[in-house]
Amino acid sequence: MNDSGRPLPLQTFDGEGDDLPLMLARGWAEASMRLLQEASAMRKEYRALDRAYERMDIEGLSESDLLDKIRRIWIAESMLVHAASSLEIWMAKLYRTRRRKPRPQVAYLRQLRNALEHLEEADFDDEGWIATARTAQGARRGIGALPEAKLEVGLGPDGLLFGVIAPAELHLLVDDLVRELDRELDEYAQDWFDFISEDR
Repeated sequence: MNDSGRPLPLQTFDGEGDDLPLMLARGWAEASMRLLQEASAMRKEYRALDRAYERMDIEGLSESDLLDKIRRIWIAESMLVHAASSLEIWMAKLYRTRRRKPRPQVAYLRQLRNALEHLEEADFDDEGWIATARTAQGARRGIGALPEAKLEVGLGPDGLLFGVIAPAELHLLVDDLVRELDRELDEYAQDWFDFISEDR
């Protein structure tokens, strides 16, 4: 172990396999990226179907078909928020174990995860598309801690996840870890190449 107090690489390259913080940070990064791609593709498909429905371009396309798409997007984006929040937690743990300062948190990500996990405790408007905090805990840590103290249950026109977070912010969270891991791997490969070249 390096006792100098200097930051350590995220990867050890010692052949012993991943340690837990690195393994879980990588795993949640992969899951987050997959869910980002899936949710983006689903939203794109939904927008195309919604336009076709408005123009009556597809025979047999019904409002229930659109509601089915909305349900699928909602579940995918809920899972994305959970994965990205878990990534943020394990990235912070990984950075601290490597004597590094964790990256700044994504604004409202943890609160959004809390709000989704405790959504059954919320009050809903007449149409059911806006949720507000009903309990004191929800007002402090969940929905009440979100901008405007509300959660959009439907798909807003702005493309934000539940009206709170832009998907691009979660892309940056994933990219920060992946870029650093790739850079370390490149440096390790170069060091190894230099080392074996010296013996020739």
